[in-house]
Amino acid sequence: MCGRFVNHLADMHRWAALLKGWPAGGALSYNVAPTTQVPLLTAQGSQVMSWGLVPAWSKEAKTQYATFNARLESAAEKPAFRNAWRAKRTCIVPMLGYYEWRVEGGKKQPYLVQHASQPLFVAGLWEPRQAASSFTLLTRPACENLNALHPRQPCVLPVEALEGWLQGDIQLMDEPPVQVNQYLDYYAVSTEVGSVRNDHERLIKPLEGDSEPDLFG
Repeated sequence: MCGRFVNHLADMHRWAALLKGWPAGGALSYNVAPTTQVPLLTAQGSQVMSWGLVPAWSKEAKTQYATFNARLESAAEKPAFRNAWRAKRTCIVPMLGYYEWRVEGGKKQPYLVQHASQPLFVAGLWEPRQAASSFTLLTRPACENLNALHPRQPCVLPVEALEGWLQGDIQLMDEPPVQVNQYLDYYAVSTEVGSVRNDHERLIKPLEGDSEPDLFG
């Protein structure tokens, strides 16, 4: 699953060409949590939406269920997500990386997962709403190099699939993107990330003794 991520890309303009523009507005944070207003991309362009999809049939502009992630294998059937899936309301959420926790010695240790040379472009679904549109991140079984950390991971798109996904090409999800997943790695970070009140660059620094990949060099 993916319950926290980083989109505080000070030099995000370096990758703007990959997306034919970059999302504007919303939160730019080292500790993005569900319900946050997040910049993302849809077929209609850059938008800001609340993280945690609110189904069209919900009478309230919020949901009592955890809808910040949607399993790729069941999104087409789940009541909360099937309308967005069938309508092909797809989106892309750019992020520097995402946090995942693993129990070690009886305690939860957070890790930051990143790509070796570029941001992560994560596939999502979204629902329009007059008050505030909302989105969810799609997840799938973890690739081999992440499986020891968590059994699931976000659906990360290769650069060449970005435009197709935005145009609603759901079949792009039929096969895992091996060429992207092989460059995903992780390292331990401070437990400070566990509190949403903490939002600073130190959150993404590796713990002493753990190595940080040479990212975005």
